[in-house]
Amino acid sequence: MQLIAAGDPLWDAAYSALPPESREPYFHACWSAASGAWEHADPEAILHRPSVDKTFLYPFLNHPLPFAGTGHHDIQTPYGYGGPLFAGDWSASEKIATLTALAGTLRARGAIAEFIRCHPDLIDPEDLAAAGYTTFQVRTNVECALKSVEDFTQAWHSAARRNLRKAIASGLSWRVSEDGNAEDLKAFHRLYLATADRLAMGAHYRFDRAYPQGILTTPVARLIIVEAPGAPALSPIPIAAAIVLLSDHRAYYHLGASDFAFQQLRPNDFLYYAMASLAQRHGCAKIAWGGGTTNDPEDSLLRFKSHFGAIRRPVYCAGRILNAEAFAHQQSQWRAAHPDRSAKMFLGYRA
Repeated sequence: MQLIAAGDPLWDAAYSALPPESREPYFHACWSAASGAWEHADPEAILHRPSVDKTFLYPFLNHPLPFAGTGHHDIQTPYGYGGPLFAGDWSASEKIATLTALAGTLRARGAIAEFIRCHPDLIDPEDLAAAGYTTFQVRTNVECALKSVEDFTQAWHSAARRNLRKAIASGLSWRVSEDGNAEDLKAFHRLYLATADRLAMGAHYRFDRAYPQGILTTPVARLIIVEAPGAPALSPIPIAAAIVLLSDHRAYYHLGASDFAFQQLRPNDFLYYAMASLAQRHGCAKIAWGGGTTNDPEDSLLRFKSHFGAIRRPVYCAGRILNAEAFAHQQSQWRAAHPDRSAKMFLGYRA
């Protein structure tokens, strides 16, 4: 097993050599680099090629531990859907053996635990469980089929189709931002921060402008801008925007925002239409909208996203303790510092 850093050409070469069905944005070095910069963590990956037709690629972030003690860091996959990727014809026993050996490699480098945000299509929670991970469902994603579908909106809720018609009648338009357009990035970030304030998002979701700028260096990331007509002789007004990720087979809605002052024009419904349209043009078989803020079926965000697709997909996370003594020390230090709180997270010392 070979350790590679985000700037190592081996990572780019390994990613480029992945088969199309595995070449997802979450495994690209640029994705890890942008996430690492935001999370103040070091992006690295493990690369393992037991034969010419098999590749194991596992990007992760090394996070310093919050309390002094044994061990140097824990390992977390970046925000999104990643994990230990097996590309090629691996048997279940080969995957489990590789994941089991991985624990020793990571432990020897000072890692006390792993936390994985699993890719819904490429990571099998059963393989992880067999290799000593604890797995748990955290979300239910909503997806919309795009392949061999003339009108993907037929799978949408009638209210979403009605809102889309209103948005079109209002003269809304959408476009893909040109690479490196600073004004578009500024508009996106302004809309995003306003949305974060309106929805009272947690601090870890209040990204600075450097984060979307870094994410957009990932080759398959695109920034969509929705605009409303301006007054005569004035430029159109950006009222919604989103970052969408396009792979060879799948598309993903990553971050989005809208101006609440234009809510009556239904920019959010139009934004979903724009993302799905772009993904369909790109040849993606489906687009994943993500889920709610919880796994509760009555979660308001999940119910809203359910308007835009008929497919439901469980999303899992997984955790594994690599150094029980050091892990217990971090947990006890956190409890001592927060005697009036309890932590349900796998990495409870980060609550």
